[in-house]
Amino acid sequence: MVESNDNQPSPELEKFLFMEEMNARYYPPREIGYRIPAHLKDQQLLPLILSLREKKAEPQYPLLDQAGNPFRLWKTPAIEKIIHRIDTQKSQWLESGTSPGVLQELLIQNLIDEAFYSSWIEGAKTTRQKAEELARKKITPETRSEQMCLNNYRAMQFIVKNLNRSVDEKFVLELHRILTKKTLDPQDEPFAGKYRNDLVVVYDEAKNKVDYTAPAHDKVPEMMNRLLEWINFDNVDSLFVHPAIKASMIHFYTVYVHPFFDGNGRTARALMYHYLLKHGYDFMQYFSISKAIAANRKAYYDSLLNTEQVDSDLTYFVLFSVKMIEEAITTVELEKRKETSLASWLTKIQSSGANLNQRQERLFKFHFRNSLFPITISKYQKIFHVVYQTARTDLLNLAEHGLLETRKNGREFVFDLKGK
Repeated sequence: MVESNDNQPSPELEKFLFMEEMNARYYPPREIGYRIPAHLKDQQLLPLILSLREKKAEPQYPLLDQAGNPFRLWKTPAIEKIIHRIDTQKSQWLESGTSPGVLQELLIQNLIDEAFYSSWIEGAKTTRQKAEELARKKITPETRSEQMCLNNYRAMQFIVKNLNRSVDEKFVLELHRILTKKTLDPQDEPFAGKYRNDLVVVYDEAKNKVDYTAPAHDKVPEMMNRLLEWINFDNVDSLFVHPAIKASMIHFYTVYVHPFFDGNGRTARALMYHYLLKHGYDFMQYFSISKAIAANRKAYYDSLLNTEQVDSDLTYFVLFSVKMIEEAITTVELEKRKETSLASWLTKIQSSGANLNQRQERLFKFHFRNSLFPITISKYQKIFHVVYQTARTDLLNLAEHGLLETRKNGREFVFDLKGK
């Protein structure tokens, strides 16, 4: 039997529902059927599973769907485990004693990464190198994609500088204005920093169908006000919501309301960052969530659609989102080790008495961030666009100062870090 006499799920169904795979992935209904054991295929398991999920959901949140029903969330064991790991990593990060110089570089790198990947998710066509030039050298954008990237960088700077501000309508509209400057279509340009005044739909061109129809425009102010009140008045929550979970819900609901003609995803991710930084997770300024999302773009959109389409169940998006937060932290832990190694190497260079030119400095930065060594003269030529003699002189100079060692591979010299 699937159910016992007291209308409680049988041990067999409980085992299926709570098995690790189901908890870790939280499959939508269309995929649960593929995983139901063959001997249970004739049972009406799907309605029971969805009913059990609803019973496991926490008390209602003040965020309402288009039908006026509250979104709900089951804080699954998988979500709980990820949150615990995030908090553990937070403590370890704060106790790591990383040098201020390395932290400053990581901060800049994250601002650039967030600017680039948040733009890339929205279809911008530029490069990470170009994004870095826009931020560091403050060059003038030449394309819409470059402008979008620069806007995202400035929006991140705006967030970091305004952590003490309340997130009210003025804040959101100002953030949107920064994000969309000179990037909107001509007909939408008057709506930079303004809520939309018409219907919008999310259309999947590949499938030739509408994936999502946003709330009517006259509902936007009311729904956004509900969200903003919930963001700002944490003390009225009847249930504590972990900052990583609440930030994820803020992200989702902003996209769900779709308050603007364009720039909704970028605004949502920016508001998510602001909430995390403001509520004790200031170490998140070193981590690019958009970089993690970009690597899992299909899963990102699937989690949005599942939450919208399956009983307003936020579990789909929150599970995805906290996974991306954890992945972003893990990625930057690796970047921190690279930057620390680079800082140690630059100290070694200073003690060697070598006076490096810009190409030579960039060579070491490239290596510690992208594992460049060993390198040949011809490869050095291609990277820095110099003639053979210039490349040879640069590399031999580094070898003379004891920073590189050389060996021959056939007729070609190969240079590598000394003592690595």
